Amino acid sequence: MAGKLLIVDDPLFSPSTGASRLVVIGRNSVLWSRIADCVLAQRPDSLAIGHRDIGGVELTADDCVWIFSYAPDEDENRRLFDRVKALGAGRHIYLSSATANIADQIHCYRYPRVKAEGERDAARILGARSVRIGLIHDEPTELPAGTSAATRLDDLIAAMLASDGLPASESGAVPLFRLVERPFTGALEHAAYRTYGALLRLCGRRPCLLRPLDLMLRAIGWRWYGYFRLSNERCITTI
Repeated sequence: MAGKLLIVDDPLFSPSTGASRLVVIGRNSVLWSRIADCVLAQRPDSLAIGHRDIGGVELTADDCVWIFSYAPDEDENRRLFDRVKALGAGRHIYLSSATANIADQIHCYRYPRVKAEGERDAARILGARSVRIGLIHDEPTELPAGTSAATRLDDLIAAMLASDGLPASESGAVPLFRLVERPFTGALEHAAYRTYGALLRLCGRRPCLLRPLDLMLRAIGWRWYGYFRLSNERCITTI
């Protein structure tokens, strides 16, 4: 099944006028390496810098800054935002994660918690908008079995090129992902998927009790566990 969230041909999602230069903080990130050629081919004036290079860059009020950089520590992310603020760019967009949707209920997973806090700090310090992405992919076959919040690389590129047209969101973060359902490898994986869901419900607010099991599932190559699974299930119930 597919969930209708942010759709790149939505009339609210209008192409950019081209007045703003794209600036990406996170030049060395894996994600930027996957989309850099496509973005630069369409917007050759774009600038990508590493978070350590911020001090030597001058931006203008016309620049639109996408923050890809992430640190697994809330204070370090705040320091990054303070440094970005000093650059004087006009608009800021913080690249967040769909998994931030569970941070208000589940606190034992670091990544969703830090991303959710990053959204709040980016808004407070920079006046930034946050864009939540799911699992990045070129083709659905790259995604795990079951239902996944997923973002096509092409959709992320389109959002960046149309930064001026990002739609409003009642939750404050723009959801740039869809729910994509993929088949299981067989009856055994499907049964394991259902059993894991039952165990998550039994654990309640302490799902990290299942981390030893998560490591086993990771070794097998079944990637539908942990906070990713919890986030997907919340997406299903809230769309």
